[in-house]
Amino acid sequence: MKRRIVQIISTVLIAALLVTAFGCYGSFQLVQKVHKFNGTLGSKWVNELGFIVMVVIPVYGVASFIDVVILNLIEFWSGKNPMAVNNGTQTIFLPQGSVALNGQDNTYTLRQTIDGKEKIIQLVTKDGITTATDETGTVLARSARTADGGVTVYDGSGNVVSTLTQAQVESMVN
Repeated sequence: MKRRIVQIISTVLIAALLVTAFGCYGSFQLVQKVHKFNGTLGSKWVNELGFIVMVVIPVYGVASFIDVVILNLIEFWSGKNPMAVNNGTQTIFLPQGSVALNGQDNTYTLRQTIDGKEKIIQLVTKDGITTATDETGTVLARSARTADGGVTVYDGSGNVVSTLTQAQVESMVN
């Protein structure tokens, strides 16, 4: 699992380097939409929990990769970013498929279709706990507030991935 995350991060960084080396800089609409979505989850604590879960899954990493490698190139050549349209469900069309994000009432669904195979991740926030599950209901990650105001992030097996104190969370928010 750790090796895969390192590979994903390395790929994103290399892609970002390659694209920025050619001077293609866009508006990063997808990352902005994910960030705005994250800000609608609830209080600042719930938003932070959602942020941590989206970093662990890695929703932000995938959104950044798609923005850097695909959407910003489209924006560079056409002058228009496909994510600039706001109509409920946000869909990004890729050569092999698509990725769609839809949300309401503290439940958000990320639907990925690649080569005809669909993968669904659902984020549900309830009582200060944000849970990410796949289409079978298997828990992929979970985050919860601690008694002292911090945040603990768990993987799908319930193992602690990270624990942040209240001061750490506040410094990240500010």
